Amino acid sequence: MNPRHAAALALVVWYLMIPSPLMAPPNASNLNAPLSTWHKYRGWGTEADCQNYISGVRAKVRDPEVQAKYPMENGWTWPAFVDFWDAAKCVSSDDPRLAK
Repeated sequence: MNPRHAAALALVVWYLMIPSPLMAPPNASNLNAPLSTWHKYRGWGTEADCQNYISGVRAKVRDPEVQAKYPMENGWTWPAFVDFWDAAKCVSSDDPRLAK
């Protein structure tokens, strides 16, 4: 790999993209909306780090003990919240779907 390619790779960030909006009831979140309308929830330097994070979140929202401990509010249900996080995606900053 030449230095120019290495520099280009170093500039890529991996974003965890979530449907918009998170704080509204689930019927307000459009899981099928274009990715360019989603929110950049958080960024990482590698896809693996992003995927590890989202895997951890998905495991927690499916955990019956977590669900029992934290009642849902604002119209959310646990099944809708699980669907919301299942829809989340790790996307590189150079993905053309992010362009508006």
